[in-house]
Amino acid sequence: LDEEADAFKGGTRGRGCESTVSGASYATSEMTIDATMISAWDRGYDDQGNQVWGATAGPYLFRRSP
Repeated sequence: LDEEADAFKGGTRGRGCESTVSGASYATSEMTIDATMISAWDRGYDDQGNQVWGATAGPYLFRRSP
């Protein structure tokens, strides 16, 4: 729990998550969950560190319905 933001944050570290999806050699995932929203950003990279799949402009945001 991130005490300053009142949010749970987590994700992968470096190149530790191997992937073979769409030409990737590793994947990254970042997620934040707070009282009003979930933010999720999954991306795949090739051996040279070029992004080969996933959102490029930022994470997907899922806002809580009223």
